[in-house]
Amino acid sequence: MSNKSINKFILRTILAAIPLIIIVAIYLILDPFKVVRYYYPYFEPETWETWLGWNKNWVSVTAYEQGREENKYDSFIFGSSISIAYKTDEWGKYLPTNASPFHFDGTEEDIKGILDKMQYIDKLNDTIRHALIVLEPNTFRNRPTKNFLRYTPPQIGGWETYLDFHCTYFRQFINSDFLKSYIPFKITGESIIYGEKDIFPKQQLLYNKATNEEGLELMEGKIDNNPDSVYQANEMDRFPIHKLHYCKPLINDTLQSYLTKISELLKRHNSDYYIIFGPNRKRELLHPDDQKILSEIFIPERIYRYTAIDTIKDDKPYFYDNNHYRTFVCSAILDSIYNNHSVKAAIAAE
Repeated sequence: MSNKSINKFILRTILAAIPLIIIVAIYLILDPFKVVRYYYPYFEPETWETWLGWNKNWVSVTAYEQGREENKYDSFIFGSSISIAYKTDEWGKYLPTNASPFHFDGTEEDIKGILDKMQYIDKLNDTIRHALIVLEPNTFRNRPTKNFLRYTPPQIGGWETYLDFHCTYFRQFINSDFLKSYIPFKITGESIIYGEKDIFPKQQLLYNKATNEEGLELMEGKIDNNPDSVYQANEMDRFPIHKLHYCKPLINDTLQSYLTKISELLKRHNSDYYIIFGPNRKRELLHPDDQKILSEIFIPERIYRYTAIDTIKDDKPYFYDNNHYRTFVCSAILDSIYNNHSVKAAIAAE
């Protein structure tokens, strides 16, 4: 091949690559999912009303990195977004005055995700003096590992996952259905849905960067003032209509090994921990076989189950939506745990 032909080939290749280079550059500059650069805080501290589906695993890990030196975190709340109503200020009432709590939650967190975060803390030679591990039956169910909303951050997955992590987000960015709504949004500032999927789920949250804590407190007044209106808007009944029931066994050998590693980490850190099963609107109880496994792996007196929602005596509706129970429910649970150590507050179907 002559030099002239080689030069033509290189030129054609460069010209063909220009559109991709431009798209990549736009993606890097806009950083729509906030995974290219670090942000501290990630969310506006007062309200967070419109978002594009940010990965709370990434947010939690990077917020921990940004704040660990200054705040010397030693107390952690682990779990999915259902854990957000457990407030660090409320939990702090039952901890030593020098405790420094951090809310280390993740989107649709599962057992492996909780283990990953504990191992990450341990790898950094930080301390887990106190822990609340907030669980539900869904925590034991399989979750898609490469969903862009919950993809494991490279800090945890290892830098060999770095390219795959960012390719996942770039593919989400160039998805035509995403761009149909995103491009008009960037031009007009109006979050209007033009594609099939809603890329602008709206929530009213408060965010604390020091504790990585988000909350639905802005909904409290609306629910207290007119709960029926709020629940009708969310197409949900005010109170759950399901009967209390066991779900099928969920803890397999793999999950059992993860749980054992969590237990070993807690022992090594000499952690003061509690495992909490809060209420869920399906009123699912963990199967007795699974409860037995948990009691063999962890200290039984450290496992608390509050699935039977009617055991918390209050006339208020218990939930913000179909998944997340309210702050006053969590406050009642914490009070029950820490002020009634002699009572095994385990609620089951028997």
